[in-house]
Amino acid sequence: MSPPSRYSLCGPWPCAIQEKRNFSHPLSKDLFSMLLGRYLFQSVFIDQAILSEFKGVDFRGAFGPALKKVVCALKQLDCSGCSLSRRCLYPLVFGGAEHKDRRAPSTVRSRPARSVARLPGRPLTIVVRQDQERAREARDRLATSPHPCVIEPPDSAQIRFHPREAFAFELLLFGKANESIPYFVQAFQQMGRMGVGRSVEGRRSRFLLQTVRAAERVLYAGEGQPILDEAATVDLKKRLLYDLATVPADLSGSLTVRLRTPLKLKSGHPENVSLPFDALVRETLQRVASLCHAFGNGEPALDYRGLTERATRVQTLGQALEAVNPVDGTNRRDRELLQGGLTGEVRYGDGWAEFFPLLRFAEQVHLGEETTFGLGRIELVRSV
Repeated sequence: MSPPSRYSLCGPWPCAIQEKRNFSHPLSKDLFSMLLGRYLFQSVFIDQAILSEFKGVDFRGAFGPALKKVVCALKQLDCSGCSLSRRCLYPLVFGGAEHKDRRAPSTVRSRPARSVARLPGRPLTIVVRQDQERAREARDRLATSPHPCVIEPPDSAQIRFHPREAFAFELLLFGKANESIPYFVQAFQQMGRMGVGRSVEGRRSRFLLQTVRAAERVLYAGEGQPILDEAATVDLKKRLLYDLATVPADLSGSLTVRLRTPLKLKSGHPENVSLPFDALVRETLQRVASLCHAFGNGEPALDYRGLTERATRVQTLGQALEAVNPVDGTNRRDRELLQGGLTGEVRYGDGWAEFFPLLRFAEQVHLGEETTFGLGRIELVRSV
């Protein structure tokens, strides 16, 4: 089967496909793969609990020690000199150990690489880029190694919980981390025994993990029950490339982006409280490239420069944004987590249609810094 004919958003993607030997389908699993697993954890508090308004702050301090207590065989304080670190889940989660190559692709050819791209509203163009320039752009996109998990804490303004009161949160896993779901379940069990939130009567609030679900399947049904080792994943990279190749041409109207949790831009914080569309797209492209490079089969061959340039043409119609100001009494690490984040919503005018598949990708995986603890969660709302 030949590649889809509509690949105007993908830049040099067709040439990247042609370099694959024994190519059978443009979306074959061996070529395009970045797996996402979403797991629902349902729990109940044992003690009275006082949590922060943004509950990712509370999960931040408890998850790491709980995971290390579950997986560490040698009980070492420092992982850098551990002989098991290459196969241990803890440095994979907190040190980006699953990243295949932390360096961006280097220059391997002296001649310029040629690729064919059809840009919207323009004739077929031969795009010529020097390898050195492409490598520099790739290094910028892949400057940081992403973590293989995202914790989505309870999405409510409630901060006080009574004993036997239920709450739920979700865990997102990328790539091979889905194969370790039993360890994550045990880590959250341990986290419940250690406690979360503010200290109440001299101890943090404990909770009991009741069930863990993946789609319609129950992976864990309560204390004393076995943990099923059955990952439930979708291939986000495959879906992204298909959506880019088949994006409807009649998408119009305005697009509202709601920041459900604080968004901290990796590209730096604007001097005023704003989120231009090109800044949002730049953040999205970096997230797509880094996740697919680290947990898939390489970053997708998109027209990164062209997409960023065309994003500057999309106007902001209105916004209701504010910078996050941590409350008094928040400790230093938690202030650093939230400081500089943006909350609220932004409405953009026509021209966003070609970027919609990319933003849908971002809607599922979060954007910006500190995504592991729930920051950068966005929601897309279309208006006709």
